[in-house]
Amino acid sequence: MQVIFAVADVGRSAEFYERAFGWSRNSLVDYTNYVEFLPPDGGAVGVYERSAYAEAVGAEPVEPVDARVAPGYLYLRVEDVETTVTALE
Repeated sequence: MQVIFAVADVGRSAEFYERAFGWSRNSLVDYTNYVEFLPPDGGAVGVYERSAYAEAVGAEPVEPVDARVAPGYLYLRVEDVETTVTALE
């Protein structure tokens, strides 16, 4: 499975996933507008700069309205929920 998020700030988003989950980056992917992580359970999670994503797929991702949560969900397995929640906060 591969999940890609279209984001406004790749650096900030990548830092979030590194700090929150400790995921390693995919060393085979080296782009300034896309970072891919390899969660320990397999698959990949990527953060892709919005306009570059739109160009690659031929469609602009939907912008959340009024700072509301986007209509998509991703569930992640972690070893310790409380430790992960603390890292996210």
